[in-house]
Amino acid sequence: MKIIIDAGHGGKDPGACRIKNGKPTYEKDIALHFAFEIGRRLKARGNTVIYTRRVDKYIKLEERTDISNRNNADLFISLHCNGYANKDAHGGEIWVSKDASDTTREFAKNLFYSLYESHLPLDMRIGDRGLMYKEQNFYVLKHTKAPAVLIELGFISNDGDFHVLTDSGWVAYYSALIDYAISKHFVEK
Repeated sequence: MKIIIDAGHGGKDPGACRIKNGKPTYEKDIALHFAFEIGRRLKARGNTVIYTRRVDKYIKLEERTDISNRNNADLFISLHCNGYANKDAHGGEIWVSKDASDTTREFAKNLFYSLYESHLPLDMRIGDRGLMYKEQNFYVLKHTKAPAVLIELGFISNDGDFHVLTDSGWVAYYSALIDYAISKHFVEK
């Protein structure tokens, strides 16, 4: 399979930010860290992985979708973190476009079950938020020809989520669950 991993934001666009002990942590850095960890696992299974960015660089949304479309990708995954003034907001979200294909919707459901019905900390589980996936015509979802999902990995503004998003052990585990969902859905059919 040819999989595009899109680490959200980058460069002049840091995304959400969390200041802890006087040190900022940016969404763009968390997304890139997850992208490499997921990509490493997917490559080990024999997949071709293409990153929309490998460094802290601003990439336009059009360029991100062009990378996917030009390479005839089989799957596009965009990685992000939520941030919110209410520090109690927590958990992950999976987004698909409003006109997503049945393949995309089925993958989003499988991803949901792999991630949020698993052993992630209870607060991270999307099931507590009530939906398997949400629909929105985000540019990268709407303009990518391949099945495409956007994963909001958690809330950078929530203490529990922040720990999972920045702890190397949790990042490895969370990434393994995403790798498993991709492999199970697309390879074992």
